[in-house]
Amino acid sequence: MSEISILVRPHVGIKMYLPECIILLVFAVVPPLLAWGGYLTLDRTGGLMVLGTILAQFIGLNRANIKHINNAVRIKQGKQPLDFSVASQWFAWGSLALALVGSSLTLF
Repeated sequence: MSEISILVRPHVGIKMYLPECIILLVFAVVPPLLAWGGYLTLDRTGGLMVLGTILAQFIGLNRANIKHINNAVRIKQGKQPLDFSVASQWFAWGSLALALVGSSLTLF
């Protein structure tokens, strides 16, 4: 194995993922709270939660695609590629949890 295959983990704050967090907040957190208050039906909010997580993950996958292209350029230049940050992993796990909750709400 070469030395280039070791990944470097970048230090990125959660503020970088602010657009995704706003989408998750609007589509995946607010509708169930409104349904809890009786304004919406709970089963329809599950569909909104899943839609919100899909939109947020689409933005995240776009960033991942750009990261892979940049890593290919780094390797070609003899530099070390970058790994995914801790903030992106937390965001991915959080959106997965919200998608699972939304899917289970849709089933009710």
